[in-house]
Amino acid sequence: MLTQPTRRGSAIPPTLEVLILGLFRSDIWIHGAPPQGDIDLIGWYWDPFRLWSSQCTIVLRALAQDYKDQRADPKAFIRAQAPYKNDLFTLGLGQVPPQPEIIYTVAKGERFKKVESANSATHVFVPGTAEGLRPLETRRPTPPNCVFYRSE
Repeated sequence: MLTQPTRRGSAIPPTLEVLILGLFRSDIWIHGAPPQGDIDLIGWYWDPFRLWSSQCTIVLRALAQDYKDQRADPKAFIRAQAPYKNDLFTLGLGQVPPQPEIIYTVAKGERFKKVESANSATHVFVPGTAEGLRPLETRRPTPPNCVFYRSE
């Protein structure tokens, strides 16, 4: 903040904060554990900081245009539907979602980041199975379609 150099960030109104946070709603990944489908893992398809860095210019330009469309009236802008229809991450029609970059366990709040190989992994996730996220065991073979994660 310009007037308080020891603080980082910007003081924005709560309505604008909700609008910005809403941009991430389509980036949320949820895993339900069979048989009841209780949510055991949550996460982000894309790391939110990386996603914001790569998409913020496009989305902020769209929001600026929405603001202009409302004749630069802050109240009209917040009440309009258009600003709330923006997303940082979208899937195309028929596109298969990627495996999440970041996973959290619901029960303990542990964080795991996707890695490329078993060499740097601590856990493995097998998509489409009831197995969920499990510790990587060198004695146990890993399925060909598994995704590797590292505990953080």
